[in-house]
Amino acid sequence: MRTAIIGGGLAGLACARALAEHGRETVLFDKGRDVGGRMCGKRLSTGAHADHGARGFTARDPRFLAQVRSWIQAGVAAEWMPKLASISEPGVHEFAAESQSRYIGVPAMHAPVRAMAEAIANDVEIRRGVGITQVHRCINRSGGIWNITDSDGNTESFDAVAIATPAPTAAALLAEIPHLRKAAASVPMAACWATIARFDDRLPIEFDAARVSIGGRHATAGALAWISRESGKPGRSDDEVWVLHATDEWSRDRLDADRAEIGKEMLSAFFEATGAEPVEAAELRAHRWKSAFPVAPLCDGCLFDEDMSIGACGDWCMGARVEPAYLSGLAMAARLLGEKADFLAPSPAAVRNR
Repeated sequence: MRTAIIGGGLAGLACARALAEHGRETVLFDKGRDVGGRMCGKRLSTGAHADHGARGFTARDPRFLAQVRSWIQAGVAAEWMPKLASISEPGVHEFAAESQSRYIGVPAMHAPVRAMAEAIANDVEIRRGVGITQVHRCINRSGGIWNITDSDGNTESFDAVAIATPAPTAAALLAEIPHLRKAAASVPMAACWATIARFDDRLPIEFDAARVSIGGRHATAGALAWISRESGKPGRSDDEVWVLHATDEWSRDRLDADRAEIGKEMLSAFFEATGAEPVEAAELRAHRWKSAFPVAPLCDGCLFDEDMSIGACGDWCMGARVEPAYLSGLAMAARLLGEKADFLAPSPAAVRNR
């Protein structure tokens, strides 16, 4: 059984590793220059990293807890205990207690997924910078064969396909399997604008991260949902860098707005929300996540058609966090292997020490 995995985020990598550990020939395709999906970051002009995708992650399931401990032991993740605040009125904050441990990648959020890719490089063929445009079922004497076509028009055949992309992309690639396409298309995905702001000097803000819930009562400050200081994270530089995430409503209304203008608007919202005196940012970058997180995930583990050996996985199948993406990838592998997901635990040697 030769399997194609489309998408190199955490779900796709978790699936690929599980298949490789069970001897399945696997090829993973990712349209980006590197794997990781939203577990990624940007390198600024000073060399500092900024996590403009996933804000961090928690772990509850024993399988993901084991994976996180393995990442920590390998030095590619660490527990993050920020001085956390809550902002519900402009310029007013209250400190908030974390209910559970929060983790991040070290020295950047993409470190764990890059380590996973490196660990399976000898067993899984990873093709970066290759976008898949079509998945087509071709019947011949040996049974059902899936032909996948990339953006350059190249076509290749596989016995099974796992699509580990955001729901809208998965729905498009599942065009020939109506019941799976309909399920993927039913999951609404929220957009999110993220802005990275670097300053020459440290700002007089006494917390490291804050949940912002000001809402539409204040046209400017109400744009934000989350803000965090990168230097407050383990393994980061001392540069004064803040990452700002907008609300899904604000982002949805500005999907096609100019990036530079978005950055300026979100910076103004940041100063109004924190009450800090506005200063000019030495570096300002805005990034649009068109399918940032699922609004109403399926809670099904993954989508799969056993007769046709094709399915889809990702956070949108289980929940809007890093952990559900990982568990969905395991569930996808379990279906491909014909095993129950509960017994598909990560290997202790899943992450190689770098």
